[in-house]
Amino acid sequence: MDTIDGKRMLDYCCANGTNLFGYNHPSIKSAIAGQLDNGWLYSLGSTMEVECAELVKDRIPFVRKVRFLKTGSEACN
Repeated sequence: MDTIDGKRMLDYCCANGTNLFGYNHPSIKSAIAGQLDNGWLYSLGSTMEVECAELVKDRIPFVRKVRFLKTGSEACN
């Protein structure tokens, strides 16, 4: 999402995406539909996770490690 002054923002709260874009946003719906053929729930790490982690590290210089988890319980252990 871009702000009025041209800054790009990410939704790190995840569930608040509907507050920003509304329900059933065409661009988001299209991106989800396009991904479904490639899979959407992986048991092990995927190349997509590596690519996303590299993007995060490129944009946030102080980040040393990125890990994706499926649940909050998993993250707290």
